[in-house]
Amino acid sequence: FPNIDDDVRDCLEAVEMDEEDIDAFLENTSEMEDDEAYELLAEKLGEVMEEKGTKKEFKDKVFDIMTSDATGFFSDEFVRDNTEFFKSGCDMLGIQPDEDCLVMGTDIGWRNLDGFMVLEPDSEGTIAESILQSQRTDMHLRITHEEGVPYLSATAYTHDSPTGESYTIVPASWARKAFESKVLHDDLNNLLMASDDVRDFLYENSAVPELEKDPVAYGLMKGTVNHATACYNPANMKAHVQKTAKQLAQFRFGDFETYCREQGACCTPMQPYDDPYSTAETLQDYMEDYFYTMKEGKETALSKGLEKLLLSEDGSKAIPKLKGYLKGKQSVIAELKRLGREDAR
Repeated sequence: FPNIDDDVRDCLEAVEMDEEDIDAFLENTSEMEDDEAYELLAEKLGEVMEEKGTKKEFKDKVFDIMTSDATGFFSDEFVRDNTEFFKSGCDMLGIQPDEDCLVMGTDIGWRNLDGFMVLEPDSEGTIAESILQSQRTDMHLRITHEEGVPYLSATAYTHDSPTGESYTIVPASWARKAFESKVLHDDLNNLLMASDDVRDFLYENSAVPELEKDPVAYGLMKGTVNHATACYNPANMKAHVQKTAKQLAQFRFGDFETYCREQGACCTPMQPYDDPYSTAETLQDYMEDYFYTMKEGKETALSKGLEKLLLSEDGSKAIPKLKGYLKGKQSVIAELKRLGREDAR
């Protein structure tokens, strides 16, 4: 143990090992290679704690000593061991330890916030290390997996969250299963509507069966939702949605096709790409730009129905109707007009 005999002695004293035995142990390991000595220490600590009844306070003392050592020797060994352990767990689950992942968190920090992040571990890192590195504080991270579910669960303990922050981790190779699952579908769909980072993550991993059925309608819908929610002042949100609804009431599928062609688009609603995800992403961008060319129009039963649709909290019902309207389905248009007239009463 280079330069850390005192730390090793402290560890062994913490588990109440006799002084003579400690001296003998240090003498025995003095000529060993670091890794061999470390393995012997871990084994010796386990033996002594078992003899003493494996008291929890022993483990806590040893952990504190090892993680605060001045040389960083123990810390480096912990990183190595935990990395290997995590990689073996990933191998058992059939995922790559360094694949991209979407992390959704609750009870984060002292303000108990919710949040999400798409992590892209580098070639030398793992999902676990990326989560740790994304924090600005020391963290103790515990990752588990329940058989049959398409995500990992994690609890992180930090100075600001001593009772623990909760995370759901969706590896890229499980993205489609996660999107199709009952437990995560609504959360992922909401994030897909709100974040282009999540959109890219899900699109790149072919995770959205709903998109594949009609990528044109999906792209137009996503562009509409993005425009409707692109208001940086919450106090003006309702007015912004009202304006968007009045614009949307003027929307005609054929006019949008003409607009795309005038922009020199290689992908249009009538001539989409072969890849559904590229089609949806491209038409989403064109749709967002198209709103800035559309007249607002007057308030009508249709615009009021569209306004209510855009403000709906039940996306599972609102999104199919919005896609139907954008494709010019007469039954959906009639339903939206009825909805707008009901509002007036």
